[in-house]
Amino acid sequence: MDEGGKPGITINNGNVQVISGVQDSTVIQNNYGSAIDRETLQSLIAAVRRLAPPTLDEAEQEGFDDSLVVIEQEAASPSPRKSFLRRSIDVLKVVKGTAEFGAAVVALTQFVQTFHIM
Repeated sequence: MDEGGKPGITINNGNVQVISGVQDSTVIQNNYGSAIDRETLQSLIAAVRRLAPPTLDEAEQEGFDDSLVVIEQEAASPSPRKSFLRRSIDVLKVVKGTAEFGAAVVALTQFVQTFHIM
């Protein structure tokens, strides 16, 4: 975690590592038998928001923001709707940004996929 309390993202040989610095995290159990670490989810979403390209027009920004809200709500839901998650992740994947932004999107995608809800 950096000095500002934001998660750190490291890319090494194509591997993405997210350092959240969270010691005591909230865990949510979903119907698929997987537990979602809500603190890590929120850290990953915050990283994607922080690294988003500033060049998004109003419509793109609205779609981007809506997608992040849907991901946060559905991933933390006891019964996540996979199609909503897939569609929202797909919106994030088509946004052109820096390598760090792309890495943050990949880290969020992998985190959500880890819990078998996508």
